[in-house]
This record gives sequence, C-alpha cells and structure tokens, in this order.
Amino acid sequence: SAGNGGLGFPSGLTFGPDGNLYVNSRTTVEVLRFNGATGAFIDAFVSAGSGGLNSPILPLFGPDGDLFVSSATTGEVMRYHSTTGAFLEDFVSTACGLSSPTGMAFGPDDRLYVSSFGTDEVRRYEPAITVPLLGKWGMIALMVGLLTMGAFILRHRQSSATRF
Repeated sequence: SAGNGGLGFPSGLTFGPDGNLYVNSRTTVEVLRFNGATGAFIDAFVSAGSGGLNSPILPLFGPDGDLFVSSATTGEVMRYHSTTGAFLEDFVSTACGLSSPTGMAFGPDDRLYVSSFGTDEVRRYEPAITVPLLGKWGMIALMVGLLTMGAFILRHRQSSATRF
C-alpha cells in the first residue's frame, strides 16, 4: 500500500538504537526503516541486494550498534553500518555451515548465536577482530620502528646499568 515503502513479505523486524523500526522485505530484498513512533516510512535502510543480501529473514542490532541480517537462501549473516546502512562484511559466510538461519541473538558474551534450521543446531560466532591493513610499506615502516625502539631500549639498559 502507499506509504509502506514497497514492503512485501515482511519476514523479520526489530527496533534500532535510534527508536526506529527496521523491517526485512523479502520480495524487494531490502531492510526498510519506519518511524518508530508514527509508523511512517523513512527509507530503504539497506538497499536491494546490498552485499549480496538475498531472502532476508532476521534483522538484529548488535552490541556495537551495527545491523546484522540473516539470509535464508545463502546461509549468511551480513553486517551493515549502524547509521548509513552500508554493507560492511559477511559476518558469517556461506562456508561457516549455516543452513536457513532462522533465529539470532547476541549473548552476554557479545557472541552471536544463530539457529540453523537446515542442520538442527545452534551455532556460536565470535565477534570479528579488526586488524588494520598496513600494506608492504606500512609493514616495513612498522618493522624498522620496532627494531629502532628495541635498539634504543637495549642501549638505554646498558648505559643505565653502568651508572652509579
């Protein structure tokens, strides 16, 4: 209907940290955002197919504020930026053994628990650890810096050991 943002076959919903309502629309393959107080359509928070999204089932905001969305047909859980809706990563990829993820929750340990309908199990996933990529020259600069610091510490220890 008019004003519903094209919502079709809604398959999951959640309120965000901003108080708005986020609803998966399976027919348009989007996550739509609605005003949490009035119900008015705001926008397509996650655009159609963003990051390979296919058959979205559950939206869930994580402890970091980012949006996690499970995909029934691909067995993935995608992560989207908390305020822009931009695709960030496949938090759980197809290689991780999920089959039709139908339930998700973050535990008190900040781990993501996902029910896998096709394998009759619940799986637990660790939070991603972000390691900055330095590239070739960044790694060389880091190594030179560490070696220089090590030499300085060694010289400082030797010189301070002889002072009395």
